[in-house]
Amino acid sequence: VATTAPAAPADSGVLALQKTDWGFVASGQGNDAAVFEIDAKGNGFVKSVKVGGKTLVDANQDPPLFASVLENARYDGFADFAAGGKMIPATYHLDQCMAEQKGNDVEVTTTGHLDWPGGDTIHFAMHTTLQASGHVQVTVKADRQGAFKDRFLREFGLRLPLALNERKRVVQAGD
Repeated sequence: VATTAPAAPADSGVLALQKTDWGFVASGQGNDAAVFEIDAKGNGFVKSVKVGGKTLVDANQDPPLFASVLENARYDGFADFAAGGKMIPATYHLDQCMAEQKGNDVEVTTTGHLDWPGGDTIHFAMHTTLQASGHVQVTVKADRQGAFKDRFLREFGLRLPLALNERKRVVQAGD
């Protein structure tokens, strides 16, 4: 394991970034500091998070983004009912996952695409900011490519892989 940033002094609120053969580890110092593991080869997202000895994310292998479309040649895109048709989930593909020290924080940049049969694609760039306190901020930019003929976006979402089967307090906010 090679360290890419100097070790932080105890209780400084600084995350130190380390590269591993499977991804990255960002860890703070002190009793309440966070330790993040990022899977840079599998899903390009948070694999595990521990804060003050409490597990918030445990062995996550799910892709961070998901989407599905409704395929229906008779639907006009405006009515509140679409008879027939079928739901088609996208397939997640990771292009690249990189992490770098940004002041006291670590920023993880993940790029990839969600694909459907026929060449329709949503390309994405996801920026995840990790803080020693355990706070995480995720920003996603998405652009479509393809005709999406007779296809209507049904769902597009971000998975937050929280280990809710363990006792702790978790707060989620969205914008």
